[in-house]
Amino acid sequence: CSSDLRVEIKSSLARSVSANGKFFYSFQNIKIKNFDKIILVYISPNGLKMKTFSKKTMAKILMKNKYYSNGKTYAHAA
Repeated sequence: CSSDLRVEIKSSLARSVSANGKFFYSFQNIKIKNFDKIILVYISPNGLKMKTFSKKTMAKILMKNKYYSNGKTYAHAA
């Protein structure tokens, strides 16, 4: 079976903990044109958590983020 679905996986290690107990994550080098779906893997001391986004949804999330030479960065607490 052949599929043309392009999937990209990005991972981020948990960094400092925010005041409300959430970890900070930064996913880098995201290039919207290179995938149809993206899987973000959150790595924390509590284990792994994965979230899947469509190209359209990730484009909306990153709309106002600056584009660097290697793509955009998605940073947030989770």
